[in-house]
Amino acid sequence: MRAADYHPIEESLDFGSSGKVEVAELPDEPEMITSAPPAHPRTSKPRPADPSSTPDEIEAKARFLLHSMGADLNEPLSIRQTGDQIEITGVVSDAGRQQELRDRLGALDHVAVHIQNAEDLALQMPSQPVTRVGQSSGQNYDAPAKAWLEREFPDAANREAFVHSALELTRGASARAYALSQLANRYPETAFDSLTPAAKAQIASIVADLADGIDEYTEALRLHLAHLVIASRVEPPHRSWQVAAAQCLTSVREVDETVIALFAASPQPAGEFNSLLQRLRPQLSRVCGIRAE
Repeated sequence: MRAADYHPIEESLDFGSSGKVEVAELPDEPEMITSAPPAHPRTSKPRPADPSSTPDEIEAKARFLLHSMGADLNEPLSIRQTGDQIEITGVVSDAGRQQELRDRLGALDHVAVHIQNAEDLALQMPSQPVTRVGQSSGQNYDAPAKAWLEREFPDAANREAFVHSALELTRGASARAYALSQLANRYPETAFDSLTPAAKAQIASIVADLADGIDEYTEALRLHLAHLVIASRVEPPHRSWQVAAAQCLTSVREVDETVIALFAASPQPAGEFNSLLQRLRPQLSRVCGIRAE
């Protein structure tokens, strides 16, 4: 024991004729113990929704989140409003991607996620007998650009890499142009203008990012094909982003079709090399130039 552990517990004070006063320490009162309520799992009870959030704002948040995860480019997901709730349905590649989307979207209020994965669906499908399909003619026409490719890239691996890069660039632009066109279909000018400032800002951010991606991919494709065809950029006239998105999708798909026709062998003649180049030059010159306002 230490000296500091001792303290007086009672004392007698003598005031002479006035008598004595006895002072004693009262026993400690038991502490009142308040137990915290048991913690509930985060998923056991939905969080209360922000009363200021409208269905359009919730949908815009969901779309912004999906875009940040790249889910609007290559995954067939559907988003729709059902009353005051946003429902997201579709199929993704595997269980890992499915869980990732569920976890991220589950943090949003009033969002119902019904996403399946292709692996589970494949297991549920009844097995089908293998059917062998033979070629009808047994003939494949060479790519129109074959002679040019062999001259420019004597090494087969380099030829393959060049063609692969060209196809990747045009497909990248196509995926973004399609996602942008879907957004334009969902938000025509009147619907977009009626959004709250918060929802409009998020949709405009997606539009800008997709548009920048299209421009980057098409410019990279122009540079990649510069030894084959020279195409100068032609800036488009000012128009709404919704109108521009539809025109952009058409232009990008035309480029995709021409590039495939140039570099891919096919069962049907794809066209003469020089005529395809003449077709590709104005196609590559077009710039989508989309800006959401």
